[in-house]
Amino acid sequence: MPSAYPQHAYMIELLNQADPGRDVLTRMLKAAAAWDSDYYKAGLLESFSQRGGRDAELSKAAWAVVRSLGSDYYAAQATAALLKAGAPVTRDDLARILADLDSDYYRMNVVKAASGQREDMTDLVLAAARETSSSYYRSEILTWLLEEGRPQGPALINVIRLSSELESDYYRARVLTHIARGRSLEGAVRDAYVRAAEGIASQHYRRQALDALGSSQD
Repeated sequence: MPSAYPQHAYMIELLNQADPGRDVLTRMLKAAAAWDSDYYKAGLLESFSQRGGRDAELSKAAWAVVRSLGSDYYAAQATAALLKAGAPVTRDDLARILADLDSDYYRMNVVKAASGQREDMTDLVLAAARETSSSYYRSEILTWLLEEGRPQGPALINVIRLSSELESDYYRARVLTHIARGRSLEGAVRDAYVRAAEGIASQHYRRQALDALGSSQD
């Protein structure tokens, strides 16, 4: 069957009727990676994820299908479904998926879907934030990292630097005040914070960021 449609239809029917076993599932996923339709690829991955998807070998084949997706929408949708199902993902796979996304919105969604990964994803999230041009979506990624990853030292300085590159004074202040909240900033981290706050053009938001730093030391 040269077309993706009948292959997809038969595979979904098989998944609905029986447990094909690891070898057959692997063959199905490898076949799907060669399809020219992102819609059917994503549909098969959705059905696969509903079965659990925690097997490392099968997950490897599933992530290969995700990486073959050209659409940011389907790539983000499939990634979220697999991560929710507990499919193991390597740092390399996640880095490649994030790097291939053109949309700031879907990049943010993939970052948030990766919440709860056992490995430290701080460097991957920082790289994703660096590739995000929208002030809103970059600030969302950075505040998510501050809440979920609790970066310290050099990583926290990188968060501050990335916030200082935001075009919007509002979002600069938003990220900086988030950093100051519940943290005692000292040394190089405090110096980087002060430089970033003083670089805010708006007097209102500059004062807001500097006041937050003072409050964090109380």
